[in-house]
Amino acid sequence: MLKKQKNKINGFTFLEILIAVSLIAILSSIVYININPEGRFRESRNSQRDADIHELLQAITLYKSDNNNQLPQSITSLTRDLYYQIGTGSDCDDLCENPIINLENTCLDLSFLSNNGYTTDIPIDPGNNGASALETRYFLSLSTEGLLTIGNCSEEADINNITPQIQITK
Repeated sequence: MLKKQKNKINGFTFLEILIAVSLIAILSSIVYININPEGRFRESRNSQRDADIHELLQAITLYKSDNNNQLPQSITSLTRDLYYQIGTGSDCDDLCENPIINLENTCLDLSFLSNNGYTTDIPIDPGNNGASALETRYFLSLSTEGLLTIGNCSEEADINNITPQIQITK
């Protein structure tokens, strides 16, 4: 009597392939993070700094829209084209290194923006241990043309060892 032979196809099932690809993806992400973890943390802090300056600009813009397109008095009273550190302290004459900026001794108090609901808090630099509400390590300048420049003094080099300038002018 002849035996009936089954056709058996050798190979992997879809589920086996899916599991293998998933494991490769998980291992790749672990290796990517572990290659330069400090660089990833620096990039993360720089991203937070960029978000912070945009949040400050948004708060000032909201203030202007509620007040007949007028900037706050604390900003309009600044000497034009000079840079002021944002904070509630009394001695803010620090040096920014990227770009090189000498900050004025007088701090610029923007706490009214958070007190009046234009922003939740005035941001403080996420990586600078000396930063506080007194000296946030963020700066603001008002140009003679009326443009606002808001930036950060504590940028960190990215994984390619390039230090970005984190500032915005509008």
